[in-house]
Amino acid sequence: MEPSSFDASLAWIRKGSEAPRYAQLVPFSDMSPEELTRFKEVWGGMDAERQYKLLSRMVALAEEKVDVNFDRVMELCLSSPDDRLKIKAIEGLWEDREVSHLSRLMELLRRDSSEEVRAAAAIALGHFAMLAEREELRPAHGEAVSHALLAAFSDRREHLEVRCRALEAIAPMSSPEVVKIIHEAHRSGNGKLKASAIYAMGQNCDPVWLPLLREELKSPDPEIRFEAAGACGECGDEEVVPFLVPLLNDSDIQVRLAAIESLGRIGGTRARAALRRCSKDEDSDICQAAADALEEMKAAEGGFLLDQN
Repeated sequence: MEPSSFDASLAWIRKGSEAPRYAQLVPFSDMSPEELTRFKEVWGGMDAERQYKLLSRMVALAEEKVDVNFDRVMELCLSSPDDRLKIKAIEGLWEDREVSHLSRLMELLRRDSSEEVRAAAAIALGHFAMLAEREELRPAHGEAVSHALLAAFSDRREHLEVRCRALEAIAPMSSPEVVKIIHEAHRSGNGKLKASAIYAMGQNCDPVWLPLLREELKSPDPEIRFEAAGACGECGDEEVVPFLVPLLNDSDIQVRLAAIESLGRIGGTRARAALRRCSKDEDSDICQAAADALEEMKAAEGGFLLDQN
């Protein structure tokens, strides 16, 4: 009898040393309980480096092909003693809607010994925060996500990177507590927290942030100008266009690119005129970014864009 594709793939990863081909990984999608048991036996006999290479390929394949699902492998790796495997598994579950993963992600955020793993868990929980804000998650689950992220941000003993990621993750949720901690981070005097707060303002999309964002567009710190420009694009209010236009001549190219992208998102006559000027810039990166932004604007307007010079 010919071995099944699952048996063949299992035999291959057991003895293989070269990088796996995607076709050899597909049989590990949506494994049955019996297949998962057999997979765990083989997986447990591999070294961490081999596991990481296989998992990375699975994550990449799942991003490319919507018809494959390696969640059971990701769940297995969330319990790995290797931090790289846990982080890669969290990355693989980032867009997952299964609330069954919520408790594990919150547990990792609260208790994992690695700040990198805790930060990755906070980022992943941000996806569920967005679902909760869209009312695509049960209220009890949304409250649990909010509580976990608020607790991580509010813990002054927590690593700064984790606090920043928790703030950014909870930002889409519209609640007085979220507004309060964004203000708190913005006024903290810590540059990283302030940058995260400005990013969070864009994710929060409350018009109350517009006056602060307009001021931060003039900050002497290029990182702050960059985040403020991006946040303005997320808010999408044409009111900020006159304040973004000066950044098209900023001394920092990343700030210029952020302003171009945001103008493309916001749209309108003034933004279009500014982008057309940019499309003739001497810098090829600026020209291309402006052309891309104009295309995005055209698509958003239903394909109609007047040819004005």
